[in-house]
Amino acid sequence: MTNSLYSTTTHLFHSLLHTVTTKPEKHIFVLQGGSSSSKTYSICQLILLDCYTKPLDVAIIGESLGSLKIGALSDCLNIIKDSEPLQRAMSNSNIFVGANEGILIRFKNGSKILFRGVGSPSQSGLADAKSSQKSKAGKRDILFINEANGIAEVVANELIMRTRDRVFIDFNANLPFWAHTNYSVNGVMNNEELSETAKESRVRYISEKVQWLFSNYRDNQYCPTEIVQQLKEYKHTNPMRYQVYTLGRTGSPSDYKLWLYSFTPQLHIAKNEQQKYLPLIFSFDFNHRDMSVCVGQTNEQLERKAYSRVRAATMPPNVWVNVLDEVRIKEPDKGKSSLRQALEIIVQRYHTNIVTGNFFVCGDLSGSNNSHLVPNNSWEEIYAFFHEYAQRHKGTPAAKTRYFARTITQDANYPAANMSHKTSNEICNNAIFALQNRFAISPKCRYLISDCEKAKFADTKNDAYVLYKDSGDHNMNMFDTLRYLLGFVFFDMAK
Repeated sequence: MTNSLYSTTTHLFHSLLHTVTTKPEKHIFVLQGGSSSSKTYSICQLILLDCYTKPLDVAIIGESLGSLKIGALSDCLNIIKDSEPLQRAMSNSNIFVGANEGILIRFKNGSKILFRGVGSPSQSGLADAKSSQKSKAGKRDILFINEANGIAEVVANELIMRTRDRVFIDFNANLPFWAHTNYSVNGVMNNEELSETAKESRVRYISEKVQWLFSNYRDNQYCPTEIVQQLKEYKHTNPMRYQVYTLGRTGSPSDYKLWLYSFTPQLHIAKNEQQKYLPLIFSFDFNHRDMSVCVGQTNEQLERKAYSRVRAATMPPNVWVNVLDEVRIKEPDKGKSSLRQALEIIVQRYHTNIVTGNFFVCGDLSGSNNSHLVPNNSWEEIYAFFHEYAQRHKGTPAAKTRYFARTITQDANYPAANMSHKTSNEICNNAIFALQNRFAISPKCRYLISDCEKAKFADTKNDAYVLYKDSGDHNMNMFDTLRYLLGFVFFDMAK
């Protein structure tokens, strides 16, 4: 049957098919692996094979429908496109039709595959509770939780409990999570919250019902050579990524170096001087009362209509970026907003640049200081303050085209804003790694340096996010200004 449906199958697919066939008593199949090992593709092939064979209700769950569209759904559509028998088995020529809460693939024999996003784990727990309620709707024969470490445990539990036959779980294990603590013997035995009786019961269940399969790029004989080379290079450039994404092993918090692997205080904290004729970059981070601004400068050409498209491979060898200064307002003077006070300090220190319009502005997507003392959009406040200051001193105000600071749906007078944390942490890390000693933070930027020395990151397949935040003094706000700045200069350096 497999040969009649698929002309191309990986080693991992055959291993998975053999395991499912020879161990029918297993209920949960956990596929942990490295990047490009064909985990998702192989599971999709097996699910489509099962749906072709007999009527089944299947749910493929991800963090969002968007992530499924470029992942599991895309894989399913490519598999169907490359298989004439599967194409003939579809109930409509368009392959999928819209469902109330997702995308549906229908077979002529009655099989259905629903793709649905259920949201990511939240710190507050409110989103988890809402997603949990959504996951209670309906039962299914087969469940596939794609990129499972992006799904909250409470949601996964509800979905698994309502699955009759088989559950597939796949992920890159950048950190241990509920799949390890709930479905691996080591995770259960190390769980101090469980009693000895509960541990024995859980270990017995795992032995009887759970099957783990580990993989890496070697299990996909069709993995492109350039990807294999990139994965191998991690051994020398990023040991954590090498363990997780190349070898398919589990990462741990101790693996995460400060700033992943790029930031080195001895290399990157150095005295630097403002270059007279180059523009400054003012990068803002807004909070309820606090205001954080870092002042940077680069010799990269910034006169453009959109972001620069600099990648590490094409970065000119002489490009440098310096952080010259910082402004932090914790408690503004009475009657002033922290934004207003920060702007007054900036024009005092950098009068010439403001008067001549020789600067750029970038920053927080929110565009709001959340203060009754700043009644309007904060970007309008910044623009008006600098504009009026330049006019008052008989200068040339900077045009709005130099204020790269809005969301896509906000005021069209401004160019599009920096991206949020989804990619800017990755850009930040990659840019510093590529610049090496051509990136420097002035020693007087003590709040920024403190953030950089504290910050640890979790590294996922599609993102890098702050793993540690100091809930005390300033909560990494100055670090945020740096990632906005580097994201502005090197927009296209995300991996």
